[in-house]
Amino acid sequence: MTSETRKSSAPALQPSETAGAADATLDRVLHALFAPAGDRQRFWTYILVTVAVMVAAMLHVRAFGVAFYPLDDAYIVVHNVRVLHSGHDPNYPGVPAIAGSTSLVHLSLVWLVSNVVPDLGALYLVQWLSVLAYLLGVARLAFVCRASIMEAALLTLVGALAGFIPRQLLNGVETGLALAAITWLFVFLSEPVESRTRRFGAPLLCGLLPYVRPDLAALSLPALGMLALARLRSSSSRREALRGIAVDLAIAVAAALPWALWCRHDLGSVFPTTVAAKRCFFAESVLPAGIKFRTALSFVFDFLRFAGPVSLLLPLLLLRQQGRAGIVFLLLFVSAYGVEAPSTLSHSGYRYLLPLAPLLLLAAAGAFQVRNIALRGAVALVLAVTLVHVGRMGRTQWDWYVNACTLWSDCNRAISLWCAGSLPKDATVMVHDVGAMSYYTRLRLIDVVGLKMPASVESHRRFTLPSGGLRRGDAVEEIAWRGHPQYYVALSEFDDAFAIRDALFERGWSVTPIKTIWEYTVYQLGEPPGLATRSIPDERRRVRSAPRLAAGRLARDLSPVAAFHGRQ
Repeated sequence: MTSETRKSSAPALQPSETAGAADATLDRVLHALFAPAGDRQRFWTYILVTVAVMVAAMLHVRAFGVAFYPLDDAYIVVHNVRVLHSGHDPNYPGVPAIAGSTSLVHLSLVWLVSNVVPDLGALYLVQWLSVLAYLLGVARLAFVCRASIMEAALLTLVGALAGFIPRQLLNGVETGLALAAITWLFVFLSEPVESRTRRFGAPLLCGLLPYVRPDLAALSLPALGMLALARLRSSSSRREALRGIAVDLAIAVAAALPWALWCRHDLGSVFPTTVAAKRCFFAESVLPAGIKFRTALSFVFDFLRFAGPVSLLLPLLLLRQQGRAGIVFLLLFVSAYGVEAPSTLSHSGYRYLLPLAPLLLLAAAGAFQVRNIALRGAVALVLAVTLVHVGRMGRTQWDWYVNACTLWSDCNRAISLWCAGSLPKDATVMVHDVGAMSYYTRLRLIDVVGLKMPASVESHRRFTLPSGGLRRGDAVEEIAWRGHPQYYVALSEFDDAFAIRDALFERGWSVTPIKTIWEYTVYQLGEPPGLATRSIPDERRRVRSAPRLAAGRLARDLSPVAAFHGRQ
Protein backbone atom coordinates (compact mmCIF):
# COMPACT_ATOMS: atom_id res chain seq x y z
CA MET A 1 0.00 0.00 0.00
CA THR A 2 1.46 3.37 -0.96
CA SER A 3 1.76 6.32 1.36
CA GLU A 4 -0.86 8.16 -0.62
CA THR A 5 -3.24 5.26 -0.10
CA ARG A 6 -2.53 5.18 3.64
CA LYS A 7 -3.21 8.96 3.93
CA SER A 8 -6.42 8.75 2.02
CA SER A 9 -7.62 5.86 4.15
CA ALA A 10 -7.10 7.81 7.46
CA PRO A 11 -10.42 8.78 9.05
CA ALA A 12 -11.29 12.47 8.63
CA LEU A 13 -12.36 14.53 11.66
CA GLN A 14 -16.03 15.36 11.60
CA PRO A 15 -17.15 18.98 12.34
CA SER A 16 -18.61 17.91 15.68
CA GLU A 17 -15.31 16.33 16.71
CA THR A 18 -13.41 19.49 15.69
CA ALA A 19 -15.77 21.62 17.76
CA GLY A 20 -15.38 19.27 20.70
CA ALA A 21 -11.60 19.52 20.54
CA ALA A 22 -11.80 23.31 20.39
CA ASP A 23 -14.16 23.37 23.37
CA ALA A 24 -11.81 21.15 25.34
CA THR A 25 -8.89 23.43 24.55
CA LEU A 26 -10.93 26.48 25.57
CA ASP A 27 -11.93 24.77 28.81
CA ARG A 28 -8.29 24.05 29.60
CA VAL A 29 -7.33 27.67 28.91
CA LEU A 30 -10.15 29.04 31.04
CA HIS A 31 -9.30 26.61 33.82
CA ALA A 32 -5.67 27.72 33.73
CA LEU A 33 -6.68 31.39 33.85
CA PHE A 34 -9.55 31.33 36.34
CA ALA A 35 -9.23 28.21 38.50
CA PRO A 36 -8.76 29.10 42.18
CA ALA A 37 -5.11 29.12 43.18
CA GLY A 38 -3.89 26.13 45.17
CA ASP A 39 -2.06 26.23 48.48
CA ARG A 40 1.33 25.90 46.80
CA GLN A 41 0.60 28.75 44.39
CA ARG A 42 -0.54 30.95 47.25
CA PHE A 43 2.58 30.21 49.26
CA TRP A 44 4.90 31.12 46.41
CA THR A 45 2.88 34.25 45.67
CA TYR A 46 3.45 35.47 49.24
CA ILE A 47 7.16 34.64 48.94
CA LEU A 48 7.41 36.50 45.63
CA VAL A 49 5.65 39.59 47.04
CA THR A 50 7.97 39.58 50.06
CA VAL A 51 11.11 39.28 47.93
CA ALA A 52 9.89 42.00 45.54
CA VAL A 53 9.29 44.43 48.43
CA MET A 54 12.69 43.66 49.94
CA VAL A 55 14.44 44.27 46.61
CA ALA A 56 12.50 47.52 46.08
CA ALA A 57 13.47 48.72 49.58
CA MET A 58 17.15 47.98 48.99
CA LEU A 59 17.14 49.72 45.61
CA HIS A 60 15.35 52.73 47.09
CA VAL A 61 17.73 53.12 50.01
CA ARG A 62 20.72 52.72 47.70
CA ALA A 63 19.39 55.47 45.41
CA PHE A 64 18.04 57.95 47.97
CA GLY A 65 19.06 56.95 51.49
CA VAL A 66 16.70 56.86 54.46
CA ALA A 67 16.00 60.62 54.69
CA PHE A 68 14.15 61.21 51.42
CA TYR A 69 10.45 61.90 51.96
CA PRO A 70 7.87 63.92 50.01
CA LEU A 71 6.20 65.28 53.17
CA ASP A 72 7.52 67.42 56.01
CA ASP A 73 5.19 65.49 58.31
CA ALA A 74 7.58 62.51 58.18
CA TYR A 75 10.06 64.51 60.25
CA ILE A 76 7.38 65.26 62.85
CA VAL A 77 7.22 61.51 63.45
CA VAL A 78 10.95 61.11 64.08
CA HIS A 79 11.02 64.28 66.20
CA ASN A 80 8.21 62.90 68.35
CA VAL A 81 10.03 59.58 68.66
CA ARG A 82 13.09 61.44 69.97
CA VAL A 83 10.96 63.23 72.53
CA LEU A 84 9.39 59.94 73.64
CA HIS A 85 12.90 58.62 74.28
CA SER A 86 14.30 61.72 76.00
CA GLY A 87 11.21 62.95 77.83
CA HIS A 88 12.08 66.56 76.90
CA ASP A 89 11.21 68.65 73.84
CA PRO A 90 13.74 71.47 73.24
CA ASN A 91 11.68 72.89 70.37
CA TYR A 92 8.28 72.96 72.08
CA PRO A 93 8.84 73.01 75.86
CA GLY A 94 5.93 71.56 77.78
CA VAL A 95 4.16 70.18 74.69
CA PRO A 96 3.29 66.44 74.80
CA ALA A 97 5.39 64.19 72.58
CA ILE A 98 2.37 62.89 70.67
CA ALA A 99 1.20 66.37 69.63
CA GLY A 100 1.46 66.63 65.85
CA SER A 101 1.15 62.88 65.25
CA THR A 102 -1.93 61.81 63.32
CA SER A 103 -1.34 58.10 63.97
CA LEU A 104 -0.46 56.89 67.43
CA VAL A 105 -0.11 53.33 66.14
CA HIS A 106 2.42 54.39 63.50
CA LEU A 107 4.31 56.57 66.01
CA SER A 108 4.48 53.67 68.47
CA LEU A 109 5.80 51.27 65.83
CA VAL A 110 8.54 53.71 64.84
CA TRP A 111 9.40 54.24 68.51
CA LEU A 112 9.56 50.49 69.07
CA VAL A 113 11.87 49.90 66.08
CA SER A 114 14.00 52.93 67.04
CA ASN A 115 15.17 51.03 70.11
CA VAL A 116 17.16 48.90 67.67
CA VAL A 117 17.63 51.15 64.62
CA PRO A 118 18.34 54.95 64.57
CA ASP A 119 15.23 57.12 64.24
CA LEU A 120 15.26 57.81 60.47
CA GLY A 121 16.20 54.21 59.84
CA ALA A 122 13.31 53.10 62.06
CA LEU A 123 10.89 55.27 60.11
CA TYR A 124 12.22 53.81 56.86
CA LEU A 125 11.90 50.25 58.12
CA VAL A 126 8.33 50.75 59.38
CA GLN A 127 7.44 52.34 56.03
CA TRP A 128 8.57 49.29 54.06
CA LEU A 129 7.09 46.83 56.55
CA SER A 130 3.78 48.66 56.05
CA VAL A 131 4.16 48.32 52.28
CA LEU A 132 4.81 44.59 52.71
CA ALA A 133 1.80 44.14 55.03
CA TYR A 134 -0.41 46.01 52.57
CA LEU A 135 0.63 44.03 49.47
CA LEU A 136 0.43 40.70 51.30
CA GLY A 137 -3.06 41.80 52.33
CA VAL A 138 -3.99 42.51 48.71
CA ALA A 139 -2.78 39.06 47.64
CA ARG A 140 -4.60 37.46 50.57
CA LEU A 141 -7.80 39.34 49.69
CA ALA A 142 -7.64 37.96 46.16
CA PHE A 143 -7.11 34.39 47.39
CA VAL A 144 -9.87 34.59 50.02
CA CYS A 145 -12.17 35.56 47.15
CA ARG A 146 -11.09 32.40 45.24
CA ALA A 147 -8.95 34.23 42.69
CA SER A 148 -6.74 32.41 40.25
CA ILE A 149 -3.02 33.03 40.27
CA MET A 150 -3.43 35.32 37.25
CA GLU A 151 -6.17 37.36 38.91
CA ALA A 152 -4.21 37.62 42.17
CA ALA A 153 -1.11 38.83 40.30
CA LEU A 154 -3.11 41.50 38.44
CA LEU A 155 -4.82 42.69 41.62
CA THR A 156 -1.55 42.88 43.57
CA LEU A 157 0.20 44.82 40.80
CA VAL A 158 -2.70 47.27 40.54
CA GLY A 159 -2.71 47.64 44.33
CA ALA A 160 0.98 48.52 44.26
CA LEU A 161 1.14 50.77 41.22
CA ALA A 162 -2.22 52.37 40.36
CA GLY A 163 -2.92 56.08 40.70
CA PHE A 164 -1.43 57.90 43.67
CA ILE A 165 -0.65 54.69 45.58
CA PRO A 166 3.11 54.23 44.95
CA ARG A 167 4.16 57.75 45.86
CA GLN A 168 1.99 57.75 48.99
CA LEU A 169 3.25 54.37 50.15
CA LEU A 170 6.67 56.02 50.45
CA ASN A 171 5.62 59.32 52.06
CA GLY A 172 7.08 58.56 55.51
CA VAL A 173 3.80 58.87 57.42
CA GLU A 174 0.98 56.48 58.27
CA THR A 175 -0.54 56.08 54.78
CA GLY A 176 0.98 52.66 54.06
CA LEU A 177 -0.02 51.41 57.51
CA ALA A 178 -3.57 52.70 56.95
CA LEU A 179 -3.82 50.91 53.59
CA ALA A 180 -2.57 47.71 55.23
CA ALA A 181 -5.08 47.95 58.08
CA ILE A 182 -8.02 48.62 55.73
CA THR A 183 -7.04 45.81 53.37
CA TRP A 184 -6.65 43.26 56.16
CA LEU A 185 -10.01 44.32 57.60
CA PHE A 186 -11.57 43.52 54.22
CA VAL A 187 -9.69 40.21 54.23
CA PHE A 188 -11.14 39.25 57.61
CA LEU A 189 -14.63 40.39 56.61
CA SER A 190 -14.40 38.24 53.46
CA GLU A 191 -13.55 35.07 55.40
CA PRO A 192 -16.26 32.63 56.54
CA VAL A 193 -18.26 33.68 59.60
CA GLU A 194 -16.89 30.79 61.65
CA SER A 195 -13.25 31.71 60.89
CA ARG A 196 -11.22 32.42 64.04
CA THR A 197 -9.17 35.11 62.33
CA ARG A 198 -12.36 36.88 61.31
CA ARG A 199 -13.86 36.64 64.79
CA PHE A 200 -10.80 38.16 66.42
CA GLY A 201 -9.02 40.12 63.67
CA ALA A 202 -12.00 42.09 62.32
CA PRO A 203 -13.15 43.67 65.63
CA LEU A 204 -9.53 44.19 66.66
CA LEU A 205 -8.86 46.25 63.53
CA CYS A 206 -12.15 48.11 63.99
CA GLY A 207 -10.84 49.31 67.34
CA LEU A 208 -7.37 50.16 66.03
CA LEU A 209 -8.38 51.99 62.84
CA PRO A 210 -9.21 55.38 64.47
CA TYR A 211 -5.70 55.41 65.95
CA VAL A 212 -4.08 54.44 62.68
CA ARG A 213 -5.89 57.45 61.22
CA PRO A 214 -8.79 59.21 62.95
CA ASP A 215 -10.93 59.53 59.82
CA LEU A 216 -10.97 55.74 59.50
CA ALA A 217 -13.50 55.62 62.33
CA ALA A 218 -15.92 56.03 59.43
CA LEU A 219 -14.96 52.48 58.38
CA SER A 220 -15.02 50.97 61.86
CA LEU A 221 -18.71 51.79 62.28
CA PRO A 222 -20.11 49.99 59.19
CA ALA A 223 -17.65 47.12 59.70
CA LEU A 224 -18.91 46.56 63.25
CA GLY A 225 -22.45 46.78 61.92
CA MET A 226 -21.66 44.09 59.35
CA LEU A 227 -20.17 41.86 62.05
CA ALA A 228 -23.30 42.32 64.18
CA LEU A 229 -25.56 41.47 61.24
CA ALA A 230 -23.51 38.34 60.52
CA ARG A 231 -23.87 37.29 64.16
CA LEU A 232 -27.64 37.68 63.99
CA ARG A 233 -27.89 35.63 60.81
CA SER A 234 -25.53 32.80 61.77
CA SER A 235 -26.45 32.28 65.42
CA SER A 236 -28.98 29.68 66.49
CA SER A 237 -30.62 32.03 68.99
CA ARG A 238 -30.89 35.72 69.71
CA ARG A 239 -29.07 35.29 73.02
CA GLU A 240 -26.12 33.65 71.28
CA ALA A 241 -26.09 36.43 68.70
CA LEU A 242 -26.13 39.16 71.34
CA ARG A 243 -23.33 37.40 73.22
CA GLY A 244 -21.25 37.32 70.04
CA ILE A 245 -21.95 41.01 69.34
CA ALA A 246 -20.90 41.87 72.89
CA VAL A 247 -17.64 39.95 72.38
CA ASP A 248 -16.95 41.85 69.14
CA LEU A 249 -17.58 45.19 70.82
CA ALA A 250 -15.41 44.21 73.79
CA ILE A 251 -12.50 43.33 71.49
CA ALA A 252 -12.89 46.63 69.59
CA VAL A 253 -13.07 48.67 72.80
CA ALA A 254 -10.09 46.84 74.29
CA ALA A 255 -8.06 47.60 71.14
CA ALA A 256 -9.00 51.28 71.20
CA LEU A 257 -8.93 51.98 74.94
CA PRO A 258 -5.14 52.30 75.54
CA TRP A 259 -4.78 54.78 72.70
CA ALA A 260 -7.83 56.75 73.80
CA LEU A 261 -6.51 57.01 77.36
CA TRP A 262 -3.09 58.10 76.07
CA CYS A 263 -4.68 60.83 73.95
CA ARG A 264 -6.97 61.92 76.75
CA HIS A 265 -4.10 62.15 79.24
CA ASP A 266 -1.70 64.07 76.96
CA LEU A 267 -4.01 66.03 74.67
CA GLY A 268 -7.31 66.29 76.50
CA SER A 269 -9.08 64.55 73.61
CA VAL A 270 -9.78 60.90 72.88
CA PHE A 271 -8.37 61.27 69.34
CA PRO A 272 -5.23 62.94 67.95
CA THR A 273 -5.73 66.67 67.39
CA THR A 274 -4.02 67.17 64.02
CA VAL A 275 -7.34 67.02 62.15
CA ALA A 276 -8.84 69.65 64.48
CA ALA A 277 -5.79 71.87 63.99
CA LYS A 278 -6.11 71.78 60.20
CA ARG A 279 -9.87 72.28 60.41
CA CYS A 280 -9.43 75.46 62.45
CA PHE A 281 -6.57 76.82 60.34
CA PHE A 282 -8.12 76.26 56.90
CA ALA A 283 -11.55 77.37 58.17
CA GLU A 284 -13.69 76.08 55.33
CA SER A 285 -16.72 74.99 57.34
CA VAL A 286 -18.50 78.33 56.73
CA LEU A 287 -18.63 77.76 52.98
CA PRO A 288 -22.09 77.11 51.50
CA ALA A 289 -22.84 73.39 51.44
CA GLY A 290 -23.08 73.32 47.65
CA ILE A 291 -19.58 74.72 47.20
CA LYS A 292 -18.09 72.41 49.82
CA PHE A 293 -19.57 69.22 48.42
CA ARG A 294 -18.83 70.13 44.80
CA THR A 295 -15.23 70.74 45.85
CA ALA A 296 -15.00 67.45 47.77
CA LEU A 297 -16.56 65.45 44.94
CA SER A 298 -14.29 67.07 42.36
CA PHE A 299 -11.26 65.85 44.31
CA VAL A 300 -12.77 62.36 44.63
CA PHE A 301 -13.32 62.24 40.87
CA ASP A 302 -9.78 63.49 40.27
CA PHE A 303 -8.47 60.66 42.45
CA LEU A 304 -10.55 58.06 40.62
CA ARG A 305 -9.61 59.44 37.22
CA PHE A 306 -5.91 59.25 38.03
CA ALA A 307 -6.36 55.69 39.34
CA GLY A 308 -7.34 54.69 35.83
CA PRO A 309 -9.81 52.09 34.48
CA VAL A 310 -9.93 50.20 37.80
CA SER A 311 -12.22 53.01 39.03
CA LEU A 312 -14.90 51.66 36.68
CA LEU A 313 -15.21 48.64 38.96
CA LEU A 314 -16.50 50.68 41.92
CA PRO A 315 -20.19 49.72 41.30
CA LEU A 316 -19.22 46.06 41.85
CA LEU A 317 -19.10 46.88 45.57
CA LEU A 318 -22.87 46.43 45.51
CA LEU A 319 -22.47 42.70 44.81
CA ARG A 320 -21.21 41.80 48.30
CA GLN A 321 -22.02 42.72 51.87
CA GLN A 322 -18.41 43.80 52.47
CA GLY A 323 -18.67 46.09 49.47
CA ARG A 324 -21.87 47.65 50.73
CA ALA A 325 -20.15 48.35 54.06
CA GLY A 326 -17.40 49.98 51.98
CA ILE A 327 -19.96 52.18 50.27
CA VAL A 328 -21.29 53.34 53.64
CA PHE A 329 -17.70 54.16 54.63
CA LEU A 330 -17.18 56.09 51.40
CA LEU A 331 -20.31 58.17 51.98
CA LEU A 332 -19.42 58.90 55.62
CA PHE A 333 -15.81 59.68 54.75
CA VAL A 334 -16.51 62.10 51.90
CA SER A 335 -19.41 63.72 53.75
CA ALA A 336 -17.27 64.43 56.82
CA TYR A 337 -14.59 66.12 54.75
CA GLY A 338 -17.22 67.84 52.62
CA VAL A 339 -18.81 69.41 55.69
CA GLU A 340 -15.66 70.54 57.48
CA ALA A 341 -12.62 70.77 55.18
CA PRO A 342 -13.15 69.84 51.52
CA SER A 343 -9.81 71.08 50.21
CA THR A 344 -8.02 68.80 52.68
CA LEU A 345 -8.80 65.92 50.33
CA SER A 346 -6.28 67.32 47.85
CA HIS A 347 -3.53 68.01 50.38
CA SER A 348 -0.13 66.38 49.97
CA GLY A 349 -0.88 64.70 46.66
CA TYR A 350 -4.37 63.46 47.64
CA ARG A 351 -3.02 61.34 50.49
CA TYR A 352 -6.22 61.70 52.51
CA LEU A 353 -8.14 59.95 49.73
CA LEU A 354 -5.88 56.88 49.68
CA PRO A 355 -8.37 54.80 51.76
CA LEU A 356 -10.47 54.68 48.58
CA ALA A 357 -7.83 52.47 46.94
CA PRO A 358 -8.68 49.32 48.97
CA LEU A 359 -12.33 49.88 48.05
CA LEU A 360 -11.44 49.58 44.37
CA LEU A 361 -9.46 46.41 45.08
CA LEU A 362 -12.36 44.98 47.11
CA ALA A 363 -14.72 45.68 44.20
CA ALA A 364 -12.44 43.79 41.81
CA ALA A 365 -11.87 40.91 44.24
CA GLY A 366 -15.62 40.47 44.71
CA ALA A 367 -15.95 39.55 41.04
CA PHE A 368 -13.50 36.67 41.51
CA GLN A 369 -16.10 34.79 43.57
CA VAL A 370 -18.73 34.66 40.85
CA ARG A 371 -19.00 31.79 38.37
CA ASN A 372 -19.65 34.07 35.44
CA ILE A 373 -16.46 33.75 33.38
CA ALA A 374 -17.44 36.70 31.20
CA LEU A 375 -17.58 39.02 34.23
CA ARG A 376 -14.31 37.71 35.62
CA GLY A 377 -12.66 38.07 32.24
CA ALA A 378 -13.91 41.64 31.96
CA VAL A 379 -12.54 42.48 35.42
CA ALA A 380 -9.18 40.92 34.55
CA LEU A 381 -9.10 42.96 31.35
CA VAL A 382 -9.83 46.16 33.27
CA LEU A 383 -7.00 45.39 35.70
CA ALA A 384 -4.62 44.72 32.78
CA VAL A 385 -5.60 47.98 31.07
CA THR A 386 -5.06 49.77 34.39
CA LEU A 387 -1.47 48.53 34.38
CA VAL A 388 -1.05 49.94 30.87
CA HIS A 389 -2.38 53.25 32.23
CA VAL A 390 0.17 52.99 35.04
CA GLY A 391 2.93 52.66 32.45
CA ARG A 392 1.76 55.79 30.68
CA MET A 393 1.61 57.77 33.95
CA GLY A 394 4.86 56.39 35.36
CA ARG A 395 7.01 59.39 34.46
CA THR A 396 4.51 61.78 36.04
CA GLN A 397 4.54 59.73 39.23
CA TRP A 398 8.30 59.60 39.35
CA ASP A 399 8.75 63.33 38.69
CA TRP A 400 6.26 64.25 41.42
CA TYR A 401 7.96 61.99 43.93
CA VAL A 402 11.49 63.20 43.23
CA ASN A 403 10.47 66.88 43.12
CA ALA A 404 8.47 66.64 46.35
CA CYS A 405 11.27 64.78 48.11
CA THR A 406 13.75 67.38 46.88
CA LEU A 407 11.59 70.17 48.32
CA TRP A 408 10.71 68.60 51.66
CA SER A 409 13.93 66.69 52.30
CA ASP A 410 16.80 68.52 50.62
CA CYS A 411 15.46 72.08 50.66
CA ASN A 412 13.85 71.82 54.08
CA ARG A 413 16.97 70.21 55.53
CA ALA A 414 19.15 72.93 54.02
CA ILE A 415 17.14 75.80 55.49
CA SER A 416 16.89 74.00 58.85
CA LEU A 417 20.63 73.40 59.05
CA TRP A 418 21.27 77.03 58.10
CA CYS A 419 19.01 78.17 60.94
CA ALA A 420 20.72 75.78 63.35
CA GLY A 421 24.14 77.13 62.44
CA SER A 422 23.44 80.83 61.81
CA LEU A 423 20.70 81.94 64.21
CA PRO A 424 21.34 82.60 67.89
CA LYS A 425 21.00 79.46 70.00
CA ASP A 426 18.32 81.11 72.12
CA ALA A 427 16.34 82.42 69.13
CA THR A 428 12.59 81.85 68.86
CA VAL A 429 11.42 81.00 65.34
CA MET A 430 7.89 80.99 63.96
CA VAL A 431 7.26 78.18 61.45
CA HIS A 432 4.41 76.59 59.53
CA ASP A 433 6.35 73.47 58.43
CA VAL A 434 7.36 72.07 61.78
CA GLY A 435 8.92 68.71 60.90
CA ALA A 436 12.43 69.28 59.56
CA MET A 437 12.98 72.34 61.77
CA SER A 438 12.11 70.19 64.81
CA TYR A 439 14.38 67.37 63.71
CA TYR A 440 17.48 69.30 62.61
CA THR A 441 17.49 72.16 65.14
CA ARG A 442 17.14 72.68 68.89
CA LEU A 443 15.73 76.17 68.47
CA ARG A 444 12.55 77.14 70.27
CA LEU A 445 9.78 77.03 67.66
CA ILE A 446 6.31 78.53 67.41
CA ASP A 447 3.93 76.52 65.25
CA VAL A 448 1.64 79.04 63.59
CA VAL A 449 -0.71 76.32 62.24
CA GLY A 450 -1.08 74.40 65.50
CA LEU A 451 -0.05 70.83 64.72
CA LYS A 452 2.53 70.90 67.51
CA MET A 453 1.11 73.71 69.66
CA PRO A 454 -2.41 73.36 71.10
CA ALA A 455 -2.38 77.04 72.07
CA SER A 456 -2.18 77.99 68.38
CA VAL A 457 -5.19 75.79 67.67
CA GLU A 458 -7.18 77.73 70.26
CA SER A 459 -6.25 81.03 68.59
CA HIS A 460 -7.47 79.76 65.22
CA ARG A 461 -10.59 78.31 66.84
CA ARG A 462 -11.46 81.72 68.26
CA PHE A 463 -10.57 83.90 65.28
CA THR A 464 -9.90 81.99 62.05
CA LEU A 465 -12.59 79.33 62.14
CA PRO A 466 -15.71 81.40 62.91
CA SER A 467 -14.67 84.09 60.42
CA GLY A 468 -13.93 81.66 57.60
CA GLY A 469 -10.30 82.77 57.49
CA LEU A 470 -11.03 86.52 57.41
CA ARG A 471 -9.48 86.92 60.85
CA ARG A 472 -6.58 84.53 60.42
CA GLY A 473 -4.34 87.59 60.79
CA ASP A 474 -5.72 88.23 64.29
CA ALA A 475 -4.95 84.63 65.21
CA VAL A 476 -1.41 84.99 63.86
CA GLU A 477 -1.00 88.23 65.83
CA GLU A 478 -2.12 86.54 69.04
CA ILE A 479 0.24 83.62 68.46
CA ALA A 480 3.11 86.03 67.84
CA TRP A 481 2.12 88.21 70.78
CA ARG A 482 2.20 85.16 73.04
CA GLY A 483 5.47 83.67 71.70
CA HIS A 484 7.59 86.76 70.80
CA PRO A 485 9.36 85.21 67.76
CA GLN A 486 12.47 86.90 66.36
CA TYR A 487 12.40 84.97 63.07
CA TYR A 488 9.90 83.46 60.68
CA VAL A 489 10.66 80.64 58.19
CA ALA A 490 8.22 80.50 55.29
CA LEU A 491 7.65 78.45 52.16
CA SER A 492 6.82 81.05 49.51
CA GLU A 493 3.71 79.35 48.10
CA PHE A 494 2.26 78.64 51.53
CA ASP A 495 2.82 82.18 52.71
CA ASP A 496 1.34 83.60 49.51
CA ALA A 497 -1.77 81.46 50.01
CA PHE A 498 -2.33 82.23 53.71
CA ALA A 499 -0.66 85.65 54.10
CA ILE A 500 1.13 85.01 57.40
CA ARG A 501 3.91 87.51 56.65
CA ASP A 502 1.40 90.14 55.47
CA ALA A 503 -0.63 89.68 58.66
CA LEU A 504 2.42 90.46 60.78
CA PHE A 505 3.46 93.42 58.61
CA GLU A 506 -0.04 94.96 58.65
CA ARG A 507 -0.04 94.78 62.44
CA GLY A 508 3.18 96.71 62.85
CA TRP A 509 5.83 94.00 62.81
CA SER A 510 8.97 94.52 60.78
CA VAL A 511 9.53 91.58 58.43
CA THR A 512 12.99 91.53 56.80
CA PRO A 513 14.23 88.66 54.58
CA ILE A 514 17.74 87.55 55.55
CA LYS A 515 18.22 84.18 53.80
CA THR A 516 16.55 82.31 50.93
CA ILE A 517 17.26 78.71 49.97
CA TRP A 518 15.18 77.56 47.02
CA GLU A 519 11.53 77.99 48.07
CA TYR A 520 12.18 78.84 51.73
CA THR A 521 12.97 82.27 53.17
CA VAL A 522 14.05 83.22 56.67
CA TYR A 523 12.67 86.58 57.85
CA GLN A 524 13.91 88.57 60.83
CA LEU A 525 10.99 89.93 62.83
CA GLY A 526 10.78 93.12 64.87
CA GLU A 527 8.01 93.59 67.40
CA PRO A 528 5.78 96.65 67.07
CA PRO A 529 6.04 99.29 69.80
CA GLY A 530 3.91 98.60 72.83
CA LEU A 531 3.28 94.97 71.96
CA ALA A 532 3.21 93.92 75.63
CA THR A 533 0.30 96.27 76.36
CA ARG A 534 -1.73 95.46 73.24
CA SER A 535 -4.73 93.15 73.24
CA ILE A 536 -6.34 91.25 70.40
CA PRO A 537 -9.82 92.57 69.50
CA ASP A 538 -12.62 90.50 70.97
CA GLU A 539 -13.43 87.65 68.60
CA ARG A 540 -17.13 88.45 68.72
CA ARG A 541 -16.58 91.73 66.89
CA ARG A 542 -16.77 91.72 63.10
CA VAL A 543 -17.52 88.00 63.07
CA ARG A 544 -21.30 88.14 62.86
CA SER A 545 -21.24 89.16 59.19
CA ALA A 546 -18.15 87.15 58.40
CA PRO A 547 -19.59 83.84 57.17
CA ARG A 548 -21.13 85.35 54.02
CA LEU A 549 -18.01 87.38 53.25
CA ALA A 550 -15.82 84.41 54.01
CA ALA A 551 -17.86 82.19 51.74
CA GLY A 552 -17.21 84.47 48.81
CA ARG A 553 -13.53 84.80 49.66
CA LEU A 554 -13.01 81.09 50.21
CA ALA A 555 -14.94 80.18 47.08
CA ARG A 556 -12.56 82.44 45.15
CA ASP A 557 -9.40 81.26 46.94
CA LEU A 558 -10.15 77.55 47.32
CA SER A 559 -8.84 76.51 43.91
CA PRO A 560 -5.34 78.02 44.20
CA VAL A 561 -4.98 76.80 47.79
CA ALA A 562 -6.04 73.30 46.79
CA ALA A 563 -3.74 73.47 43.80
CA PHE A 564 -0.84 74.38 46.10
CA HIS A 565 -1.50 71.33 48.26
CA GLY A 566 -1.98 69.14 45.20
CA ARG A 567 1.47 70.10 43.95
CA GLN A 568 2.99 69.25 47.30
